[in-house]
Amino acid sequence: MKLRSEVSAEKLRGGFYTPAGLVRHALHRLGELLGTWDDVSVLEPSVGDGAFVDGLAESSLPVGNFTGLDVDGGAVAVARQRLERSGIPGEILRSSTLAWSLDTTREFDAVVGNLPFVRFQFVSVPEREHAMRHGSELGVPVAGVANLWLPMLLASLRRLRVGGAFALVLPAECFTGVSAGKARQWLLRTVDELRFDLYPPRSFPGALQEVVLLSGRRARPSSSELRPLVVSLHSAQHSTALFAQDRGLVTRHAVAVNDAPWTSLLLRPEHREAVAEARAIPAVRRLDEIAKFEVATVTGANAYFSLNESEVSEFGLRPWSRPLLARAKHAPGLRFTARDYRNNAASGLKVHLFDATSSPLERKPGSGLDRYLRRGEDDLIPTRFKCRIRQPWYRIPNIRHGQLMLSKRSHHHPRVIVNDIGCVTTDTIYRGRITDGVTGDADFAAAFHNSLTLLSAELEGRNFGGGVLELVPSEVGRLAVVSAPGMARDLPRLDELCRECAATGDPAVATETIVRETDALLAKQQLGLTGDLLDTLREAHEVLRGRRLARASGSDEPASLNNSE
Repeated sequence: MKLRSEVSAEKLRGGFYTPAGLVRHALHRLGELLGTWDDVSVLEPSVGDGAFVDGLAESSLPVGNFTGLDVDGGAVAVARQRLERSGIPGEILRSSTLAWSLDTTREFDAVVGNLPFVRFQFVSVPEREHAMRHGSELGVPVAGVANLWLPMLLASLRRLRVGGAFALVLPAECFTGVSAGKARQWLLRTVDELRFDLYPPRSFPGALQEVVLLSGRRARPSSSELRPLVVSLHSAQHSTALFAQDRGLVTRHAVAVNDAPWTSLLLRPEHREAVAEARAIPAVRRLDEIAKFEVATVTGANAYFSLNESEVSEFGLRPWSRPLLARAKHAPGLRFTARDYRNNAASGLKVHLFDATSSPLERKPGSGLDRYLRRGEDDLIPTRFKCRIRQPWYRIPNIRHGQLMLSKRSHHHPRVIVNDIGCVTTDTIYRGRITDGVTGDADFAAAFHNSLTLLSAELEGRNFGGGVLELVPSEVGRLAVVSAPGMARDLPRLDELCRECAATGDPAVATETIVRETDALLAKQQLGLTGDLLDTLREAHEVLRGRRLARASGSDEPASLNNSE
């Protein structure tokens, strides 16, 4: 996680202003929802430099009054000039929408704008308190949210009158993530005609996030278990052209009021039906019914506590070192062997983890151990949060290995690896073990890389700028896996195939090869996963993976990246 000093001023305040194409599209959508309304009162919760003010002046929307807010004084000054030039009656306040929305009872006919994408760690304490209050009053827990856009969405829409319309630019992460789940439920209960317009990557110059336009009409709160959601895919350059496969059509889905991710809404109906069919097969189970994966060793400073062979020799740290797999990409196959470990060590990779508990430790002045610890103190490692709350600062707790290892973040697909040598991992790789007493480690690893499981990773996980897929432990537990006793006999073949593919240096080909082979083996098991069903699931997986990887390349084509961290 980056520190405040490592983040640009634009990112700290969410200062990426809206391109004209997105502005026009948002206002067009607002006009569709408002129809023949006159003297429309408009709220813009994050006015920025006034792009939406200019857009309103050029649009046919009959604005009777405009209220805009922003915390940045320079942006407010520019926006005020634009508002005065536009001739639209209204005001622009230098104020936080989170605070202002709590202190007013005003209601508006329309809410429009681009909510700030700001990591919640950079939000001030007063703003966090305002966000918590909004969440508490609306029944949407805000504790633990990752980004400011979520409480800003709540604060803005609570000022929208029943029947009023909104069109807001949001990051595509609104589809996924645990913290946004309650907000998605709230939307389903309080909004009609909910629609997402999806934009290609790089629609925002300078921002890696893929953006969506969320729009709808405020309704009276409902306890209904189903509410329709319309999803359509638009281009930022051609805002009326649909780029969905069924060109010209809009897909409608009835969405249950729960906190499940909405990523599946990006799939075609036949893909969603295939997922439902596969999940009904007895051999298909939730991962947490078979295995348990958890966060591995948290050091507080991986770069310092992870060592290569020469560093261990230089400081004489052999008694306090444990064999380490630092990144999943350093394991070329589906088993991590002693030979793999030796190859990593010879390549100069970090293959040791410092463990102060593995041997009696006495810090003698001038010794290699003392010099190593002093290097950490000079680099202020003891002041880091995880280090300063333990005594002594270098004694890392909870160092143990798992029989299975799973990449936390990945590009082409997550990987499960059998831990043949009992190496430890840091928090970049989850450690796991089988819990059902029937499936073996090798069975689980051999069956894991199939189209259904990898598709479920895309559906359950979240992804950010750059196209990286991340799974937290609760999402890992929800993955759809196949219980296939006897698959262990195919692990040597799959392991060798994975190694051969890794040697080509083309991760896209590697993914396709290992997935097709695993699918073929599972189809022969006669578990109910037929070849045709797996083909449909593989197609769905490629759709979602392709969209995600396109974020890294800035195009509509998947990027060629390393498979995993």
